[in-house]
Amino acid sequence: MKIHNLAISILVMTATLLAVSCKKTPDPTPVSGQETDDEQVFWGIVGQLTNPDNYTPDYLDKTFEPTLGTAVEGSYDREVETNDQASAALRFANLVGLENFDPQTATYTFSHPAVGTLTYTQSKDGSSLASVKVSIKQMPHLTNIIYRTAKQMGYNAPAFRGAAYYRFGDVISRTLPEGKTEYWVCVRPAFGPENKQISRWICVNTVPDKFVTNLSGSGREWYVPNSGISRDNENMQNLAEMLYAIAHPDQWEENVNTYHDDSQAWYNVGMPFFTDFKKTNLDYHNRYFWERVHRAWTERGIFRTVFGVDEADFLRRLDADGLHLLFRGNRWYASTYNCTLFEAVYKEGTGDKEHNMHLAEYPTREQEVSNMVLDCRSMSGNTGNYMRFFNNDGAYRWVIRHSSGADLASDHRFHVKYAISGFTEVYRYNAFYGPVNLDAEPEITTPDE
Repeated sequence: MKIHNLAISILVMTATLLAVSCKKTPDPTPVSGQETDDEQVFWGIVGQLTNPDNYTPDYLDKTFEPTLGTAVEGSYDREVETNDQASAALRFANLVGLENFDPQTATYTFSHPAVGTLTYTQSKDGSSLASVKVSIKQMPHLTNIIYRTAKQMGYNAPAFRGAAYYRFGDVISRTLPEGKTEYWVCVRPAFGPENKQISRWICVNTVPDKFVTNLSGSGREWYVPNSGISRDNENMQNLAEMLYAIAHPDQWEENVNTYHDDSQAWYNVGMPFFTDFKKTNLDYHNRYFWERVHRAWTERGIFRTVFGVDEADFLRRLDADGLHLLFRGNRWYASTYNCTLFEAVYKEGTGDKEHNMHLAEYPTREQEVSNMVLDCRSMSGNTGNYMRFFNNDGAYRWVIRHSSGADLASDHRFHVKYAISGFTEVYRYNAFYGPVNLDAEPEITTPDE
C-alpha cells in the first residue's frame, strides 16, 4: 500500500513537472497604438488628396477638404495638369497604389470599404485626358479629378511667364512647436514651360511627433511611422532622379537624350523624365544646371543638413545601395511584437526605362523586435536606430514626407514668384547664383565662364 501510494505520488509529481516545463510562455503584454490596414489604406489615398497636416487617426466621422490640383469654379471638381495620357494614368495608379498599370486602360475602378470608390476613365471627347469619379464619405467636396493638358485647361501659352521663385534642389526650413527643425527640398518646381504651377517638396531629416507612434512593452519602447506618412510615388521618384542628376549630371543628361523621346506615342515615351517633363525643355535644367546645384549643395553642406550624412558617404551609398525610403505607416502584431515597415527602393537599372534611378522596388520588411531598438524619428546615418531591423544590410534609410508649396505655406496661399510663407531660406539657386528677374523668361543654363 505504501509502495502504491509512493508510486502515485511520483506520478503526480512527474506530471506536475512536465506540465510546468511544457507550459507555453505567456504572450507579451499588448502594446498600444496598433494601426489597422483600413487606416493605412484610407490615408494612403486621402493623404494625397488633402493637406498632409490634416492627418488624424480618428478620421471615420470627420471630413477633409481636397487640396489636390486646382478647383474648377462652380463644382466640386479638381483639375490636375499633366502632359499626356501616360502621365495621367500613372498619376491615378500612384494615387490608389497600383503597380504596372497599363496606360492604355480605358476604365478601371478601385474600391475599398475603408475609403470608397475611385473610377478612372479615359476621355473620349477631347476635353481632358482622363477623369476619376470620386466617392469618399469623408471628402464630400470632391466629385471628380480631371487630368488635363495645359491646352485643355485653356493655356495657349505657359501657365505663367518668367521664372519661378524656387528651382530643383532648393531647401527651406521651419521649426515646429515641439522644437524640431524640418528641412524641405524642392523635387519638382513650378515651371512655366511645362505649365507646372505648384511646386512639390519632400522632408526626410526628421519626423514630427504627430506622425510617429510610440509603442512600448517588455521593458522597451519603439518609435515607428504612422499612417500620416502617406505615399506619393511621383515625389519619391522625382527625388531619386534629382539626386542622381546632382551626383552624375553628364550621365543623367546622356540618359535623357538616349532613352526619352517626346515624339513617340503617348503611351511609350521611353524612360520618364521627371515623371512628365519634356526633352524640349531640357536646357533649362541640363547638366550645367545640375553641376551648379551640386556645387551649391557642397558649399552649403546640404547633404549633411538634409540627409544627416556627409556628402562623400551619401554619394557612395547612393551608387552602392540606391535610395531607401520608408513611405507609409507600420503594421504591428501586438501578441508577438512583430512590426512591418513599408519601403520604396530606387536604383540605377540597366533596362532602357530604368536609367536615372527609375528601377523602383517596394519591399515589405517585417521583424520580431522585442530585443531590438527601432526608432524611426531620425534615421539616415544613425544606423543604431534601425540597422538590425533591416538585417544589417548597410543601407541608409529615411522616412519621407511630401507636400505641395500651397500646403506648406503658413497662409495656405502659393504664388510661383514668391517665397513660401512661414519658412526660412536655407539655399535657393536663384539667390546663390545671383539676382534673377522673376518677370523674365527662365534661365537657359550654360557652362560657367
